[in-house]
Amino acid sequence: MAGKPGANRGVRNSTTQITVTDVALIRYLHGRGWGYRRIARRVGCSWDITRDVLRGKSWGWVK
Repeated sequence: MAGKPGANRGVRNSTTQITVTDVALIRYLHGRGWGYRRIARRVGCSWDITRDVLRGKSWGWVK
């Protein structure tokens, strides 16, 4: 899904709760079998942010 042209993505958005490093950690921990809520507690965000990252709904451009 493409964002609006000129929209701030990632850490450039002032309302973001996680960083690119957090995204990598979320994906790594999920690959190791951790659940959404456990990852969220570890990273310090809500479980639905974790879910959206893993589904590609948000932070999809980060590899």
